[in-house]
Amino acid sequence: MKATSKSNPRGSGAGANSTADRAIEILLLFSQDRPIWTSNEISEYFEMPRSTTYRYLTSLRANSLIVQDARGAFNLGPRLLHMAHVARICNPIVAVATEVMQPLSEQFSEVVVLNERLGSEIIALHRIESQARIVLKSTRTHLTPWPATGSAKVLLAFASKEESAELFESLTPTRYTTHTIATVAGLRKELQSIRETGFATSDEERDDDVWGASVPLFHGGECAHALSLVGPKFRIPPKTRTAIIDALLDASRHVSAQLS
Repeated sequence: MKATSKSNPRGSGAGANSTADRAIEILLLFSQDRPIWTSNEISEYFEMPRSTTYRYLTSLRANSLIVQDARGAFNLGPRLLHMAHVARICNPIVAVATEVMQPLSEQFSEVVVLNERLGSEIIALHRIESQARIVLKSTRTHLTPWPATGSAKVLLAFASKEESAELFESLTPTRYTTHTIATVAGLRKELQSIRETGFATSDEERDDDVWGASVPLFHGGECAHALSLVGPKFRIPPKTRTAIIDALLDASRHVSAQLS
């Protein structure tokens, strides 16, 4: 998701701290898809003078929020790892979900991920890696421009009517693979099926040769979190997929009951 431009800064309403907002926006540029930025790229992105960009980067680097590599480019710093750890252990959803994520990982030996939707953005709160020799380096999960992973479809399917309508306005049909559902009508039909069955699958819809399943987690009657299991398709035959879906549904019921 592209950050807000300089002409329309994040939080530009009354009382907003534009300096703090811009520093936060710079940190939010760094993502799994693009973890490294140069100072020139950041200047161009925000249409800021290089001297202004340098002041922001100097402050962030002094606080170990970003670090500079040998080539002069920047990536996120070690202090954010500590902050993420503190946030994770204080998050009740992470604590409850971890109770079921570890058994899922041990039973199926595939990646297990807890995702949270923040507006149209999806963030991985916790991830347990596969112990298999062939592993997925990442599980790309995005709601925009088009949901194709199990978690993205689940989080859209169980969004409130108001949020769903708003989210649909920002979607652009995108064919990631030959298996992607790439029409609005097809997506709406898929989302209805997900609401009826309580789970979503993604069979090479986002990435070739990758299969995954996802279930919603409800907290106070609302769904902002999804629990997923993802792996190489060759390692997950149809019988195993059925067992995974059943286990995820059990986990969804357990976590949602604990949260409520």
